[in-house]
Amino acid sequence: MTVLSVEDFKVLIVAQFAYFLLYYAFLTRQSMTRLSVKLQVRKEIKAAQEKDAKEGVRIGLQLASWCCGYSVLRLFGDCAWHWRATHAISRCGGRNVGSRAQHTQERVNLMDMSTLRNDTRIVNHPKVIAADRAALNMLEQMVPLEVAAWAYALFVDPLYAGYGVALYVATRAFYTMFYGNAKLLVAIVTLPNYLIIITMYVSVLLKAL
Repeated sequence: MTVLSVEDFKVLIVAQFAYFLLYYAFLTRQSMTRLSVKLQVRKEIKAAQEKDAKEGVRIGLQLASWCCGYSVLRLFGDCAWHWRATHAISRCGGRNVGSRAQHTQERVNLMDMSTLRNDTRIVNHPKVIAADRAALNMLEQMVPLEVAAWAYALFVDPLYAGYGVALYVATRAFYTMFYGNAKLLVAIVTLPNYLIIITMYVSVLLKAL
C-alpha cells in the first residue's frame, strides 16, 4: 500500500486555502454591499420625510389661509367664492394631506431593517445582484470542483490538481468585476472554470477505464 505524502499535496492545499479565502471574501462583500445599499435607501427615506414635512407645513398654511377666506366669504354670502374656497379646502386638506400622510407612514415602516431586507430597491440593486450572484455561483460549483480536484489528486496527479484549483481561483476572482457587463466578459471567468472541472472528471474517468 502506497503511503501518500503531504508534500505531494502542498500546491493543492495552498490552492484550496486560496479558494475558501476567496469564497468568504465574496460572502463578506455580499453582506457589506447589502448594508451599504440599505444605508443609502435609509438616507433617501429620511430626505423624503424631511421634504414631506416641509410640504406639510406649506399645505397647512395654505389650508389656514383658505379657511380664513372661507369664513369671510360666508359672512358676505359670495356663492361663487364660497364654492372655490370649499373646493380648495377639500383639495389641499383632504387628498394631498391624506396621501402624504400615507406615504410618510410607508417610509417610516421602511426604516425597519427587517423590512428593508426584502425591499425591491435593495434586492434589485445592480450592486446587490452582482454580489449575490458571485457568492451563489461559487457555492453552486463548490461540490463539483472539490470532488473533481481531490479525485484528480488521488488518482491522477496531485500537483496538476493544485494548478487547476489555483487557475480556477485566479479567474473566479474577476467574476464580480465582469458580472453585469457584456456576457463575453463573464464567459472569460465561467468557461475556464467549467473547463477545469470537466477536464478533471474526464481524466479520472479515463484513468478508471
